[in-house]
Amino acid sequence: MPDDVRSETTWRKSARVTADSPPAPSAQAHLPPDSFARAIRQAKALSDGRPVAANLLMPFTREGHVRACLEERPAVVSVFFGYARSAVKRLRAEGIFVFHEVGTNEEALRALADGADGLIAQGREAGGHLLATRPLAEALPDIAALAAGRPVVAAGGIHDRASAERAARLGASGVSAGTRFLLTTDSGAHPTYQQRLLDAKSTLVTKLFGAAWPADHRVVPNAATERWCRERADGPSWMIAVNTLLVPTRWVTSPASKQALAKYQRANRPFFSPQPMTARSAPGDADVTPLYAGACAAEIHALRSAAEGGSLARASAGGQRGSCRPPSRAAAPACRRSFRRHGRSPNRRRRPPQVGRFPCFRSRIASSASAS
Repeated sequence: MPDDVRSETTWRKSARVTADSPPAPSAQAHLPPDSFARAIRQAKALSDGRPVAANLLMPFTREGHVRACLEERPAVVSVFFGYARSAVKRLRAEGIFVFHEVGTNEEALRALADGADGLIAQGREAGGHLLATRPLAEALPDIAALAAGRPVVAAGGIHDRASAERAARLGASGVSAGTRFLLTTDSGAHPTYQQRLLDAKSTLVTKLFGAAWPADHRVVPNAATERWCRERADGPSWMIAVNTLLVPTRWVTSPASKQALAKYQRANRPFFSPQPMTARSAPGDADVTPLYAGACAAEIHALRSAAEGGSLARASAGGQRGSCRPPSRAAAPACRRSFRRHGRSPNRRRRPPQVGRFPCFRSRIASSASAS
């Protein structure tokens, strides 16, 4: 889910989850470019040499965010909710492994044509903003087949070993667990946000919190959805039309202004931004901000430590295609070829990526809602 703001506390705790954890996304492109670069540096400093990933959330990505990735060189960059062929090419040229999150076969083909090294296959069960139109069990096998040996990470409804193993059987090389990691003692999420998710009996797909970003998103119901989504889950059609007219404003508004806007939202005022609660939010903001969560929120009833959540990574890969462990910069070109050819590149003597574990990525929702 692409709507979190990470904090120093979150990075410090998540960086220590497990000594061989796959990369956890560490910085979001809806931070200002200088804060984004600082977030990557800080995550790298706290990771004890383990890989660090960064997310390019395309509706809010600027040239400065791409340049920050090129200069700070995270091991992995994930791209979500848009395309940037030139950026993908530049990142790969610097040895950065690029994942692209997709929800349909058409999006997968476009991402692969743009040069993505791997795909994140989103199912409709995912929390936050949705690209998927089908459940993960239907979408994942098709996307894995299209990937032709490149790694495919499953996202949507992954919250325990059983769901991770189901994804492995469907062709996933790894999993992206969001809600489960938001509901940890280490996530840095607002306690009221966490409690609302723990108490949730269901989730709702809506467009209500769509000012300047009128796309489907999955949330836990609150006072705002009860007021405006009774007759139509998406919210009033006129509200969606207004939100659509506001799309150009996201190119000129700052992250700080989006956070400030949330302070003025009220359940009886039909204007809601995509900005979620942060650690600095008032508890009452839970009724007027999006409580992003996957459908699996209804199955999670207690907080755990991030290390316990990391036990998802111990689900067996069972010989699945590809690997989600990012290569070193020097080995990246050979690794890309080996992903595609299922073996050693004839032009390199480096070993191809190994599939010794079933990686579990802490996804964008994982450490949600703490302001930097």
